[in-house]
Amino acid sequence: MDANTHYITKSFVRKTGQLTVLVLVTLSFLSCGDGIFGSTDEDTDEEATTGTIAIQTSTSGNDKDSDGYSFTVEETGKDVGVNETIYFTGLSQGNHQLTLETESVAVNCDTGGEASREVAVFTGDTTAVSYNVMCKTAAFGKILLHGALNGDSEIYMMNADGSGQEKLTDNSSGDQNGVISNDGTRIVFFSYRGGGGTELYVMNADGSEVQRLTESGPSGYWIDWSPDDTKLVFGTRSGNNQIYTINKDGSNLQQLTSEPGNDIFPSWSSDDRIAFSSDRNASRSELDLYTMEADGSDVQRLTTQGGSIPDWSPDGSQLVFQSERSGNSELYIINSDGSGLRQLTNNPGFDCCANWSPDGSKIAFVTDRDGNDEIYVVNADGSGSPVNLTASPGNESFPNWSPEKQQ
Repeated sequence: MDANTHYITKSFVRKTGQLTVLVLVTLSFLSCGDGIFGSTDEDTDEEATTGTIAIQTSTSGNDKDSDGYSFTVEETGKDVGVNETIYFTGLSQGNHQLTLETESVAVNCDTGGEASREVAVFTGDTTAVSYNVMCKTAAFGKILLHGALNGDSEIYMMNADGSGQEKLTDNSSGDQNGVISNDGTRIVFFSYRGGGGTELYVMNADGSEVQRLTESGPSGYWIDWSPDDTKLVFGTRSGNNQIYTINKDGSNLQQLTSEPGNDIFPSWSSDDRIAFSSDRNASRSELDLYTMEADGSDVQRLTTQGGSIPDWSPDGSQLVFQSERSGNSELYIINSDGSGLRQLTNNPGFDCCANWSPDGSKIAFVTDRDGNDEIYVVNADGSGSPVNLTASPGNESFPNWSPEKQQ
């Protein structure tokens, strides 16, 4: 097919949008020259010397990103809705780099392909590119918690201000310590529902489609997601406590630690390091904070006077943890290199089990300062007074913050 025929074909695609008609008509009119689809006096100089990229987006599923998406071609950027088409015009003939800005796509949505594509542009033609986005049901700006309100323990979810508490599980065997994935779509938790010890289970963010991940008893109560949500890290399996990882589907169990001491309470950072508590070097049975690479290498000790149940700040620069170094269980914050230690809470009650908000400004934690276990939130910089979010007769613990939806 020569250049003129190619132009005729592409021009007719723009006018009809029907590929099957395109082939038949192109073959029928190859010999007709410019008389039917060729250039006219109305064509602009730009149309004669440049081409266009048309980007069509289609979005399906729940919790769509209502703000749409952002694309760039070279250095020119444009926004498009979740089910719209935009055009980059005036492009020279040749290959152009088209990029979907991933920051504009909600964490619960998957484009199903590469964010950056090389697109061929032809003089006088429009090259069509489609992006099909699938969005899963997600929880944004919520707090998971473990509640024992009616005798047995279940997984609940509530708004960040403590309102709208919703029960996600309902099993008489007990479900505990839910942790939501970084994209807000899945929850992993421990449960006794299998009839033996605790096992790992996952479910959708709305509590549906519960699936069992393990069969031989993790026997632990602390777990976290990898930054890309493909793996899980948990502490304890058999014998003395150790740290393990497992794929999100329950495959590929890997043991990361093997010291004689107890390694527990793992937390996975956004920059792919794992913090945990261990008594491996303690002169007494006291836990301290350690970090390591995601494969178990490069173990670093951060504290020497006690540190347990760490949680990474969203940017991976700090850890909040529980310690009894002052004679009472309080919360402390430390830099990821072990510097900058500061005390966050100071109350006669038992404070523990802290979790950062997704923007790093607040920390949710458990305290019995009111006589029973409740979920409180405090500013991460220590300003102001802690606020009780639950204030109920039952016991609520293990708060876990879900991600924020991008705006």
